[in-house]
Amino acid sequence: MLVSHDHKFIFLKTRKVAGTSIEMFLQPMCSRSTPVDSVVQEKTRAMQDDAGIVGARLIPDADRNALDAMWYNHMPVRQIYDQLGPEVWEDYTILTALRNPYDRMVSFFFWRRTRQGLPKLAEEEIKPAFRKFVFGTRWFDDLDVTHLNGSFAADRVIHYETLTDDLAQLSGDLDFPERTTDMPFSKVTSGLREGRAVADFFDTDTAQAVQDKLAWMFEYGGYNSSLTDLYPNKTTPSRLSLA
Repeated sequence: MLVSHDHKFIFLKTRKVAGTSIEMFLQPMCSRSTPVDSVVQEKTRAMQDDAGIVGARLIPDADRNALDAMWYNHMPVRQIYDQLGPEVWEDYTILTALRNPYDRMVSFFFWRRTRQGLPKLAEEEIKPAFRKFVFGTRWFDDLDVTHLNGSFAADRVIHYETLTDDLAQLSGDLDFPERTTDMPFSKVTSGLREGRAVADFFDTDTAQAVQDKLAWMFEYGGYNSSLTDLYPNKTTPSRLSLA
């Protein structure tokens, strides 16, 4: 998670959406110790100063200090709201990132297998293994990250599919300083798919399961139920006042 007092935004970090890359891009807007065009590290302890707040990234729970435990990645929105207070919350632009839910599920599948050290699958094993994953794994639906009092909390969505363009537009709209460094990328796992289309992983049942479980992502990301048209129909969600 991030907070920028200079540019008045709060970033809610969802999972499997290039969230760490987005945080690395936005971090100079949130910390005096991270100058624009500096090399931002993927791993960081939490930082807080008059410019804003940077949540801890990739710090194991056992190694966290008090500030790391207070501000950290994938932090529930309720906790952020309570710690910042309603005055800051209502005055700042709330950002989050979304990705086509089908594509996100495939990414989550390979991320989990890599993390568990599981072997590469043969071609005929992939679809059955993915089906088992969909129906036998606890999903992160990120409702705790994005929904406050039962409502979608973000004012603005950064889309994974148009990440560079969305961040360029955001930079202009929120008056970020110009920079010469490229967009950072971390934890890229797309090569594990070996050119397979997202639709190749799904059958009717697994597609319906994703539609049911992640319905809010389809709605607020502007995604339709097609397995071949993965790009969003962009809309701007409206956030209810939380008086």
